[in-house]
Amino acid sequence: MPKIYPFKGWRYDISLVPDISKVVAPPYDVITKEGQSALYDSSLYNFVRIILNKSAGDDRYRQAAKALNRWKSFGIVRQDPEPVFYLLSQSFTHQGKPVNRVGFIAEMELEPLGGDILPHEQTIDKHVEDRFRLMEATGTNSGQIFMCYRDPSMAVESIMTEMEKSEPQIDATTGDGVRYRLWLIKETSQIQEIQNILKKTKVIIADGHHRYRTAHRFLTRYPDIPGSDRVMVTLVNSFNPGLNVLPTHRLIKKCDKALNEIVSDLERHFNVRQYPSLESLLAFLDNDVGANEVCLGLYHRESGTPLALFFKAFEQLAEEFPGHSDTFRRLPVNIFHNFVLKKVLGLDSTVQRDLERLEYLRGTSDPREYLLRNEDYEIAGLVKPPDLNAIFAVAEEGEIMPQKATFFYPKVYSGFVFRCFGE
Repeated sequence: MPKIYPFKGWRYDISLVPDISKVVAPPYDVITKEGQSALYDSSLYNFVRIILNKSAGDDRYRQAAKALNRWKSFGIVRQDPEPVFYLLSQSFTHQGKPVNRVGFIAEMELEPLGGDILPHEQTIDKHVEDRFRLMEATGTNSGQIFMCYRDPSMAVESIMTEMEKSEPQIDATTGDGVRYRLWLIKETSQIQEIQNILKKTKVIIADGHHRYRTAHRFLTRYPDIPGSDRVMVTLVNSFNPGLNVLPTHRLIKKCDKALNEIVSDLERHFNVRQYPSLESLLAFLDNDVGANEVCLGLYHRESGTPLALFFKAFEQLAEEFPGHSDTFRRLPVNIFHNFVLKKVLGLDSTVQRDLERLEYLRGTSDPREYLLRNEDYEIAGLVKPPDLNAIFAVAEEGEIMPQKATFFYPKVYSGFVFRCFGE
């Protein structure tokens, strides 16, 4: 069972920093160069100075540590006086409807992945090294690890119903339009109730695989540092209606194959149907195509040709994915990577050299404008996301999806709460 505990988190002092929306930041791995500059400009105390400092080379880690130490000494950030769980509400609009996602922030006892704490995506070692250097310099869990658990009783949601009767500690709307509210859960009975829920379930890392691996590596290197055996996490119930998994499309560069050759090769494994417009293809992919069907999209930029790909080579799946579950084999992202990227476009997503030809298009915005106007790619692969049941099933089998197979929305911003070792 995952072991979770309340902790004394660090937060901005709202008497000195009244507009929290100006100082929090998206997770480091989704911040662009332009976004980084905008966050720097928004406030001298924006948390981007910690998680993605602008300084060059190794100096970025030292400067992050200096900034955090200054903020502590000036009282810009302060530690809560007693251990608590942090109840987090994220309110937003999805597909035209208002949604409220409820979760809580705790510290979790570290253990090797694959037992009660399950990964579901591949990771890249260079990202772990970067986060490890930052953790060494700052002695801090600066970003959230977003995890999912399963509780049909909706215990945390029930606590939220009571908490909403009181004023939150934080009420701020971030640049992506998500309203964050945060309360402190101090009552022993409520803390124990939440801990008991986690005793009955495994958890899956939804977002933050690199941060979890970093924390585990830090524990291995520095086992004597107080608190290194735990890590800060945000936990959200998979039964919560606000837990959304959105598509992550693939953009392929440096493809010199002609469209007719691509279609000819695709037809070995797919029934290929051309659509009259990109808009009509995306609308089709948004609909359910049937439980026993796997449908992908492909857009050829130069010719403006949208194609729907209906997979037909199911008898080859056992051979292509030996030792894997049927759920894993039928994941659209796996079929795309194996039967389109590798067999048709000659790109192996497990090889670093080939990954340089691959980019990702993810988020909540309509991808049409980007796909129609951007010239930095030749082929777009339009891939439907796996549902939560498939993600849990695959993870519990010990199977790993390709990198960026899922996009859980919304992300959890950094800076609302952070955790320091030994404090």
